[in-house]
Amino acid sequence: MRSLSLPLLGGCALVSGLLALGASFFAHFTNVESFTVGAICMILMIFLLDSYLRSVQQEHLSKALHQFYELQASIVQKLNRIDEHQAEHGSEEVISEIKLLQTLIHHMVEEEHKQVFSSVPTSGLHRPVILEPEESKTPSFTTISQTRQAPHNTKELDARKHTPEQLLTIIKDALSEDRIEMLMQPIVSLPQRKMRGFECYSRLRDENGDVVVPDHYIDIAEERDFMRIIDNTLLFRCVQLVRKALKKDLSVKFFCNLSLATLRDKMFLESFIEFLASNATLAPNLIFEVEYEDLVKEDPPTLAALSKLAEKGCHFSADHVPTLAGVDFDKLKRYAVQFLKVDIHLMIEALNEENPPLSLRAFQERATHHKMDVIVTKVEEEKDLLEILDYQFDYGQGYLFGKPRLNKG
Repeated sequence: MRSLSLPLLGGCALVSGLLALGASFFAHFTNVESFTVGAICMILMIFLLDSYLRSVQQEHLSKALHQFYELQASIVQKLNRIDEHQAEHGSEEVISEIKLLQTLIHHMVEEEHKQVFSSVPTSGLHRPVILEPEESKTPSFTTISQTRQAPHNTKELDARKHTPEQLLTIIKDALSEDRIEMLMQPIVSLPQRKMRGFECYSRLRDENGDVVVPDHYIDIAEERDFMRIIDNTLLFRCVQLVRKALKKDLSVKFFCNLSLATLRDKMFLESFIEFLASNATLAPNLIFEVEYEDLVKEDPPTLAALSKLAEKGCHFSADHVPTLAGVDFDKLKRYAVQFLKVDIHLMIEALNEENPPLSLRAFQERATHHKMDVIVTKVEEEKDLLEILDYQFDYGQGYLFGKPRLNKG
């Protein structure tokens, strides 16, 4: 009932009081009956007015979102028209429009205290606007809003000292203040150990600069549909990195972790597919990473979404593979999965078993047969790596090859 102001509540009380007096005077109701009639009328009027005001609020927010999307489209068109050699002369107008868009975003985020987050789908707030910012000329949303960044440190937030409601507030503040950071961990070829790609992670920081790790915010963010905001920000930064790598003729792939809610979001999908239609060269270097269990659920919306992205040249990586013997390669193939991430400890366990359900050699041959590259993950010690090198797996990832590092743009 927060949408009702005191004057409206007073009006409802006045009308209810008059009805109660009328019932007592004209219908000769008892005092208790008259009070009951007035109370029922007041409750009905409050609910009706509250419903009406919410619908008006929703209509205004829908109009604002519509203007927001039109402005996004206008900015993308302007950036696409700017020639690389004339970007310096044509960037001022674009910068002013991006700042205007950023102001609109912050205005919409501030409306959270007036029920924006509870009444408007969060995917609309950070719908992926795929721009092409010059490295120092055309700023992105990130560079504009970093004037209040918290100091960088490695102190991790102690989630045990916070209630779920407090963690939710920390998450909302981190999103509205753009305290979303991207970490990058190298992926290397085996056995040469040449850098071939990066896995990109997201993490948040609170107002004190303490790190909020994914384990602390993912469940809450997914429940409140905030993962789309985090995913869209991460994807936007990955696209920037792909552009920079291609300009330098670097054959580097960027593995971007996205939730299924984001991939199945119609607005996200349409926007990104439209972007890929005119930026086809980026697709081979941008790998969407999805959990294995989510891929093999035979979920029609997921299959449809990934199929559309695959048609534009995108590929996918399945991570968190739970076992070697139960990998459903046929299903993964339908999802255009090109990479399969397997924990090195699963491999060592298979080597130490006398009669494993599937030998490591057989697993490697099945992956090769289905044209999937295996990335051995969580490689931390040299002795573990030496145990599996003879099986000619394609790539490795882990602290042995490099720790996740903060991307500073």
